[in-house]
Amino acid sequence: MYYDICILSCLMERQMYGYEIGKILKDSFDSCTRISNNTIYPILKKFQKLGYITKKQQTQEGRPDRFVYEITELGKRGFIQALNSVTGSLTSNREEFFVKLSFFHLMTPDTRRKMLEGRAAFIRESLNNAKSRRDGESIYSQRSKEGQEFLIALYSLEMETIEKFKLRIDEPCLAPKEYLQ
Repeated sequence: MYYDICILSCLMERQMYGYEIGKILKDSFDSCTRISNNTIYPILKKFQKLGYITKKQQTQEGRPDRFVYEITELGKRGFIQALNSVTGSLTSNREEFFVKLSFFHLMTPDTRRKMLEGRAAFIRESLNNAKSRRDGESIYSQRSKEGQEFLIALYSLEMETIEKFKLRIDEPCLAPKEYLQ
């Protein structure tokens, strides 16, 4: 689902070629997820069937035709509604959480609260699990001291970040109101 959000976010800016969408996604989201062209084009096709986007063929002299994708009003509404839905996988999937967090300003305060509280609960549980390494465990255990230290630092930093975002929960949602209904 978060791939859908990534792709629609590109088209919220302007119409684009598939190659442009891939390039922007790589530049914008490569640190948290990798979306290949083999993933992008089937999603674009799905969006066409849903009426979220249109596809127009553009002829180029001496080169293969290329296609321009443009988001529709229905697609804009779908984008905002996807941002404002909190699924079970959101709390445990770091990539999905990061992508949605990138659009925090387009979420309602209620969605922000649910998302942050759900992720914080998951991180607290994961942090407790990481801290539970028993002394004397085999050095070949998947829960090595170094791995444990890394996870504890990672989860602790994520909890600090969540706490900072919680301070912003009640900021106004910048999404057009008609897309939230």
